Amino acid sequence: MERFVTGYILANIPLCMLIISFIFAVYTTYTHHEKVKATFVYDTFLGYILFFVVGLTNLWAVCINLFFTHVASQGSGHWLIGPFQFITMAANLGLGIAVLVALKEHYSFRVATTIMTTCLFWGMAAEEARTSAILHRYDHTSTFYVVLIVPILLIILLFARRSEKKHRLSHELLTELVFFCLS
Repeated sequence: MERFVTGYILANIPLCMLIISFIFAVYTTYTHHEKVKATFVYDTFLGYILFFVVGLTNLWAVCINLFFTHVASQGSGHWLIGPFQFITMAANLGLGIAVLVALKEHYSFRVATTIMTTCLFWGMAAEEARTSAILHRYDHTSTFYVVLIVPILLIILLFARRSEKKHRLSHELLTELVFFCLS
């Protein structure tokens, strides 16, 4: 039983990280109910998804590709260590570090890391779909679906935050204009 649970978690790290990010985001939003505004909720979910799903998962992938190369090559559907495995490891390392830095930076840095995440994740999904079509093996892992969904979530959160901030600024400006006219 313990082996099954451990094996399931290790085989589904991105999915587990996505679930953990949602748990942390909901808990943070719930415990800071006095500060809950739309931008706070968007930033909280965006931050936890970036930290857990993108940052920690990419750093986990670096460790797997560096120390367990045979496991990583088998997980990708290839039985030999490929020439691009170390290039992928370097990309994972760069993105993992960039995301961890983005958590303390401005909104534009999160936009940049979301663009990098989208390119890397959808590239991974496209390669898995291509490999599956060649090998006639269509039993996609949860990682395939996570790398499809996470960039969509990040883009939605970024656009929602941006539109909320613009709406709030225009609402505040209109309120000040009304108070100015009334006084």
